[in-house]
Amino acid sequence: MLLVVAHPRDEGAHFLTDALRSRGARLMVPRDLSIAGWRHYSGGSGEEWAVVSGERVHARDIRGAVVRLPLVRDRDLPHIDVCDREYAAAEMNSFLIAWLTGLSCPVLNRPTAASLLGPDFSHERWLLICA
Repeated sequence: MLLVVAHPRDEGAHFLTDALRSRGARLMVPRDLSIAGWRHYSGGSGEEWAVVSGERVHARDIRGAVVRLPLVRDRDLPHIDVCDREYAAAEMNSFLIAWLTGLSCPVLNRPTAASLLGPDFSHERWLLICA
């Protein structure tokens, strides 16, 4: 499976996922982070699970990932009680940084402490990396 982490209204992410669907591309959105089934062990000391497109999957089945989500915002979580959204969004950002950093597969733009989108490279440098 190829993982695209994005906002549900990100047209580019939907285009990418649709274009690579035959290669197993799937879209992960902020709502997936609040669905039961996740399992993450710091340091990789256990069996890892994720929820992608509402479905529980083994993290070992993820062959590659690209992140198009700069951060999870409280307004991305309308299904969570309004009093808890800001806290939940902050926790989801921290979790995504840890989880994406720990993935053993290639992550095109592995997160940094400053951003889920990874390093702040120029457009030209990203094109070179992608090539």
